[in-house]
Amino acid sequence: MNMSSWTVRMRLTVGFGSVCAFLLVCLVVGLYSMRSIDQGLDEIVNDRFPKIDASTTILTQTDTVAIALRNMMLTQDASDRQKQIEVIQQASVVSDKNIELLDKLIVLPQGKQLMQEIKTQRAKYQAGYQALTALIMADKPDEARTFLSGQLRPVLADYKKAITAMVGSQKEILESTAAEADATYSQARTLLITLGVIAL
Repeated sequence: MNMSSWTVRMRLTVGFGSVCAFLLVCLVVGLYSMRSIDQGLDEIVNDRFPKIDASTTILTQTDTVAIALRNMMLTQDASDRQKQIEVIQQASVVSDKNIELLDKLIVLPQGKQLMQEIKTQRAKYQAGYQALTALIMADKPDEARTFLSGQLRPVLADYKKAITAMVGSQKEILESTAAEADATYSQARTLLITLGVIAL
């Protein structure tokens, strides 16, 4: 078709239509990109971060238990020992709640495997610190120290290693999700600028 033979009206109609088409494409690309970024943000805020927070809370409560056990070994005061037992019980309650939360949130096979390892190591650590508490309350300091260094510390190390593995796994996924959102933004920005220049 010979464009030189087009009337002014036809040229304006085609030009305006082309601009509208580009604007429509820009709108679709923008909405799609915003939707993708929103999904990534929602995943970070409502899924990844709660998992990391729950895992780090369990780790913190594990340290709280270890400190309370040490305090029990350093004192002969019955009331202070009872206070440390209450601290341990409270830490256990907090850990229980966060483990329940992780059970609800984690769906991927790798995460479930890490979760099972946490539960397995926690059961061993709980049995260990209960045995140590019994030795302390029975006023057997030498046996308590031997048990702590020879048996409980390795178990604690394995337990903390399992929790740390969960934290690391969730951080990797979070960083990957954030990187995907950033890539989506960059691609959409480039495409919109390109379409804008073409429309001009």
